[in-house]
Amino acid sequence: MSLHNTSRDMDPTTLLSYELSPVPTAFFDDHGDMRLTSSKSTLKNALKVETAQRTQPGPIDVIVLDGCAVLWVIPWPPTGPSVQEFLDRFRNYLYKRLLQADVFLVFDRYVQSSTKDATRASRENKCSHVYTLTSTTRLPAQSVVLTVFKNKAQLIDIIVSDLRLHADEFQTKRLVVTGYRTLLWTDLSAQ
Repeated sequence: MSLHNTSRDMDPTTLLSYELSPVPTAFFDDHGDMRLTSSKSTLKNALKVETAQRTQPGPIDVIVLDGCAVLWVIPWPPTGPSVQEFLDRFRNYLYKRLLQADVFLVFDRYVQSSTKDATRASRENKCSHVYTLTSTTRLPAQSVVLTVFKNKAQLIDIIVSDLRLHADEFQTKRLVVTGYRTLLWTDLSAQ
């Protein structure tokens, strides 16, 4: 009986033409730190397919929103107003989507020792001021809030609390918030 399997035969020349490394060097540097990407939007745009709403086969059942991306999309109030003005804009953004369909708002889950740690650390090196945010405090600059993990986490907590406070306004459609921290699955319309 032969232990030789022809489907596993490899040409040693081809095999040794690749760099031998414990980690893929395209993704990690010589010290094992993850290389940061600066062109995710290029990949996203290459994969994006846009279609006209009139060509859709029927009504939209559900809209899934990347909560952290929405934080960047909503116009940031000029310096001076309180966090509450941003909360109002965020809620209005959601209301418009809720007129069309149920909305699943998905925030990033921040797991320690994940591959995103290097990206977050790099962002925080550029701007590391941590604020104590409440709905009544003055809203800092967008880059400071959204690039510093502790500021962004506070803002997401405030947003979720604000959405819970206004849950009775979501009666026409379902708003489900998932993701961040212990908030794994909350159907705000069911409260």
